[in-house]
Amino acid sequence: MITGSSTRAYELAGEFRRRGRTVVLGGPHVTLVPDEAQGHADAICVGYAEDSWPQLLLDFSRGQMKPRYRQEPDFELTNLPFARRKLLDGRDYLTQAVFEATRACAHKCEFCVAPAAWGASSSRSRSRTSWKTFAGLAAARSCSSISISFPIWPTRASCSLR
Repeated sequence: MITGSSTRAYELAGEFRRRGRTVVLGGPHVTLVPDEAQGHADAICVGYAEDSWPQLLLDFSRGQMKPRYRQEPDFELTNLPFARRKLLDGRDYLTQAVFEATRACAHKCEFCVAPAAWGASSSRSRSRTSWKTFAGLAAARSCSSISISFPIWPTRASCSLR
């Protein structure tokens, strides 16, 4: 969840909880203000969730969900698989070729949420190897990048987009 939608997200979370549904929240807003978000959910994910989300799902399936899950700060993108987008109905998306080559950023701009939300240890940029980024895009006719720092690494960007 992002801060701009947090009020509505909390309203929806409240309604689902009133209906007896389990509510899990995560994202930049939750990472920035976890204690606030905790009051609106049965569980929250703080930070990235590559490892903590599967653990939450496992715990939930066992009836042992904890109130808070936190991604360890030393994870890497290098060996993570790309999403299996062919499982999605392409008619529901502008493009399925959305890629993330980097995450976080090596810069510490005071106006940017990345260092504040993802912590000092992740102010260094995490990145996938260029060939993996390219392999994930090989079949795409068009693509979109959601990598906040991808353009600041010209060598990596040009290698990935060749």
